[in-house]
Amino acid sequence: MGLGVVEEKIKKILPVKPSPLRILLAILPPIISIMLTLYLLPHLPNRIPVHYDINGVPNRWDTLNDFLKITLPFIVGIECLPLIFMLIESKAPMIFYAPRLPKKKLVNLLYDIGIMMAWLVMLAYIDILYYAINNKHLIPITMFTILITIIVVVIILEITRLSIKWRKYIREY
Repeated sequence: MGLGVVEEKIKKILPVKPSPLRILLAILPPIISIMLTLYLLPHLPNRIPVHYDINGVPNRWDTLNDFLKITLPFIVGIECLPLIFMLIESKAPMIFYAPRLPKKKLVNLLYDIGIMMAWLVMLAYIDILYYAINNKHLIPITMFTILITIIVVVIILEITRLSIKWRKYIREY
């Protein structure tokens, strides 16, 4: 005590709980993808296009069996990433902690980015199923590219906005 040491009380780092809306938005893409696949299964051909070139023409195909064993679990796994992130945050909140940064805003931003990406992946997956059955895209490639661009711009703007606020917050301390 007499050595000039400043004692600080250490605060427990608490998890940032996602809102019910965020949980719902994170749960829907994998559920919709699985349910839609089961519903459309009798209509799916034996060869499914799984990759397209820049013009939207299929350039890689899977057999229906490989599609169900490899591509579907891969897509659903990607769609589950926001849920996995929420689970990690609830069990180990220290992982996403950065001193002097507002943890709640950072974690909510990460939740939102994950959710937006899961919805984009789901939309691409729905387009794959639609193309397999109808031999045309549900959403024109140009529209899909514009949608991806808009989401990326929103993410970049939100990260920029929060980083500007964080710089001001850090200077105050």
